[in-house]
Amino acid sequence: MTKISKIQKKLLIKYTFLAFVFVNRSFAQDPLAPSCESRLSPVQAGIVMEWNNYSSRDFGSGFRSGKYFLRARKYSFPYLYGIKLGRENIFEPGDLSLAALGAEFSYVFVEDSIITPTIMTGGEVSYSRNFDNRAITGGSLHALFSKEAGKIMPYFGPELKYVKLTGTGLSADSLKFNFILGVKFYTYPGASYGINFSLGSLGGWGIYFNNSW
Repeated sequence: MTKISKIQKKLLIKYTFLAFVFVNRSFAQDPLAPSCESRLSPVQAGIVMEWNNYSSRDFGSGFRSGKYFLRARKYSFPYLYGIKLGRENIFEPGDLSLAALGAEFSYVFVEDSIITPTIMTGGEVSYSRNFDNRAITGGSLHALFSKEAGKIMPYFGPELKYVKLTGTGLSADSLKFNFILGVKFYTYPGASYGINFSLGSLGGWGIYFNNSW
């Protein structure tokens, strides 16, 4: 089992605070193309699915789970924020189902231009729990670089991710860096969808669909 050190915990608190003050990750790392988003309604609803595959190096044993959310978001340039509600199913170790909720915050730091990509920073917190007090707490910060062309937007960037497991067959926490790769597609009058991969020992992959009114 691995435990993060006091220094790592202090750094996590410090940079989480800075992220909320300076700029604050969309779940499934779903970034923005401001030129496309401006044609959509500011209110979005959608579905998010994410599969996590954490290395045994972090928790002493492999951990796999799937998250399935309904999500509502509000876009007001340069900010995007939202909430989500759903379930998290643990596949390894054991077989558990937990209720899950989360919140996300994002900020467009640099807007796409002829010479610059869109640079977007953000953060996410999530919490899953069942009646047996088995819980998964998670949080992440990221910076994403993207370039939209013809309603297609590839993106990439670093992610700092924290996961804590309690009573799930594994009881430990871990703080690690991942690297995000993804692509997002826009279809008018009001939909967008995409897929992303989070590469690292606390990695996984996700898909998402958004619709606007």
